Amino acid sequence: MPELIAGLIILVLLIIAYQDFKEKLISLVLVIGLGLLSSIYSIMNVEIELFLENTLLNFAIIGFVSFVLLSYFKFIKRSSLVELKESFGLGDLLFIFCISLLFSPIYFIVFNVLGFIAGLIYYALNRLLSKSKNQLIPLAGIMAILLAILHLLNYFVESNLFINNYLYSQLIWL
Repeated sequence: MPELIAGLIILVLLIIAYQDFKEKLISLVLVIGLGLLSSIYSIMNVEIELFLENTLLNFAIIGFVSFVLLSYFKFIKRSSLVELKESFGLGDLLFIFCISLLFSPIYFIVFNVLGFIAGLIYYALNRLLSKSKNQLIPLAGIMAILLAILHLLNYFVESNLFINNYLYSQLIWL
């Protein structure tokens, strides 16, 4: 059963990636579906208490990063919230909330950093190779592709690439 859910997650991720690259937006229905599938997948693989703990910590991480981003735009760049919305879409934020349901906090941070780096690489390459002035980064699409690859890799390795209880428990005790 977890393989079926993982397969459905990969399918939804690929549709999200296609939609984000093509239209620069993602469907709310797909994001909600991804959230539900991610929850089911995680609950099937870890105890409910650990799932809830990971979810709360990941949501706190998202809240902190969102606060820093909002503060940067408001106080450092002296930009309006409209400019922030143009730079970082609501679909990207909802997507990140949904994928946070899959990860332990450590892996969630690592995945996000890698996803943001991939987005910057895409931006740099697009800027060099394209004559278009529209420089929107399909962040959710890029992260969806990375997550689909991670799901495929997770199928072929013996370890769970989403949850690392040992590393997390060691950091808690520090």
